[in-house]
Amino acid sequence: MDEVPYAERFVYCVELADEPAAFVVAGGVLTHNSFGYQGYKNARFGQIEAHECTTALGREMLLRAKDVAESQGYTMLH
Repeated sequence: MDEVPYAERFVYCVELADEPAAFVVAGGVLTHNSFGYQGYKNARFGQIEAHECTTALGREMLLRAKDVAESQGYTMLH
């Protein structure tokens, strides 16, 4: 995987040989995929509100990406 400078305007799709347990993003923020756990009703520290917020943010970003793509002449298939 190549390092992308923080000021870069583009996002690159990469594949890793092994699934990472966690990774570092711009600004040194350590993240891990806990989205599914947040919505699990028997989770010890999960919160449905966090799950809903993540879903809403993702939906908003997808709609923005759709608008940009359509403004460039692409058609969204769903």
